[in-house]
Amino acid sequence: MAWRFKEQYGAVLEKRHQLNSAKEFSEPDEPGSKVAILVAFMAELVEHELDSQESFDRQTDKLVDYYTARQREPTPVVNATKGDFERVLADKSVSTVVVAGFGNFSAIAVPLQGSPEEPFRYGYLDWLHLAGMATHLKLGKFVALHCGGYMRQFNPPLAAGVTSSYRNILAPVGKGRFATGDWEKEVGPITTAEELSYDQIHETYPLRTSGKLAVLPAAAYVAVRGMQEQMRNPEFPKAERIPYPEEMKQYKA
Repeated sequence: MAWRFKEQYGAVLEKRHQLNSAKEFSEPDEPGSKVAILVAFMAELVEHELDSQESFDRQTDKLVDYYTARQREPTPVVNATKGDFERVLADKSVSTVVVAGFGNFSAIAVPLQGSPEEPFRYGYLDWLHLAGMATHLKLGKFVALHCGGYMRQFNPPLAAGVTSSYRNILAPVGKGRFATGDWEKEVGPITTAEELSYDQIHETYPLRTSGKLAVLPAAAYVAVRGMQEQMRNPEFPKAERIPYPEEMKQYKA
């Protein structure tokens, strides 16, 4: 039997509660605290000039200046991989995490090839992947600098299992298009709540449908839309599926 969204999200909430009860937290967000800036840029996924390597570089420089001016210690990680996400989410000395790249409200694309010399491959890390990586809850912010559209049947925030409070998750909420630039005006807190239930996620971040396909059930809409996009641009790379962490199944709400 498939592991359903409600069970998956329930596991994320249960793990959050257990980490909170055990007081498994990062260092607090204060002067001198560390900020990891994970930049998952992939030239193969660029579809707009505002998403160029130069644009990402400028944004990263601005982020470093922004956090340095606030007496934090920013460390940019260029061409961030799945391994970089795992390392940062297991490092309690890192209080705040910033991610930049290509994705949606619930996921971000990462390269999968072992080295630049290998053929390009990529996949999406989503909210369940990151929850599985987390060994503690971050007391700082989680800032998502990528598209924030609600593109899936179920759309929890990417950092649902990462931060101590959902109020500390910042993203371009609901924006199907986010380009590098003046990010401070584009992103904001996703909610004022400490945490959101399964039903609240459905109500607050519903799948965005449009056109003739809007009459289809959610699962069919997502599948058909994906096929149409592939047909419109057959040369665009196709994402590979990244397996979910099995250890998350031990958490039952």
